[in-house]
Amino acid sequence: ERERSGEMVVEDNAKQRAETCVELEEFMEQGRFAPSVSNYEITHLDALLESRRILMAVNKSECHRHFRNTEMAEYCKQKGIHFQAYSSLAGPGYVDNLIKNTTIHKL
Repeated sequence: ERERSGEMVVEDNAKQRAETCVELEEFMEQGRFAPSVSNYEITHLDALLESRRILMAVNKSECHRHFRNTEMAEYCKQKGIHFQAYSSLAGPGYVDNLIKNTTIHKL
């Protein structure tokens, strides 16, 4: 059994992302879909851009009033990647803030 700690997990994840991207490229070349990813960080997207011949069409990432994720949104804009927000009202840990928000109560 392989030990799953620190650097090994990071290397395994990077390898899995690269392998998955190869498969996505094949589907895209067949005209099946435009590939997208979820929760990729800038370093992940940079690594794919360096090693792959395709560009991800969409990066789905958490973005809401309490976690604006503006750096990722701007990065995606510059690279031509659509930035799709999820948890647009609030993510885990922010529900109390949402419930207490007076603007939300007015709506």
